[in-house]
Amino acid sequence: MAIPFIFQTLGSFVILGLYRRFVSTPMNEALYKLEIVNLNILLKALDYYESEKGRSKSTENIREFADDALSGYRGASEVGIGGDGNFASIKEADKNLNNAANSFKKLPESQKYLDKAYASFEIK
Repeated sequence: MAIPFIFQTLGSFVILGLYRRFVSTPMNEALYKLEIVNLNILLKALDYYESEKGRSKSTENIREFADDALSGYRGASEVGIGGDGNFASIKEADKNLNNAANSFKKLPESQKYLDKAYASFEIK
């Protein structure tokens, strides 16, 4: 009686391990890399904005949020998802990304600088 249960349990662990190895981890790493690209574009747009309008307290705050989010996503993409305890840093990086993006949208003519950053951005 216990043998089918053991095989069923082992099979569940194998399926979970395969899912994490081939689906969950690559998908999350791709999402982190996408967020890193988005943050690099935002930082480039912020550079264009500051070169024309000058630095201000709000642009410094945006840069700080973006830099914090960038380091969080880079750390998550290097470590990977799973039992490494990086869920809190990902959540914090998401919050910082949202703060940076929302603050940048509030700047005057922000879309102009985003368009310029998208046009000149190269993925390395």
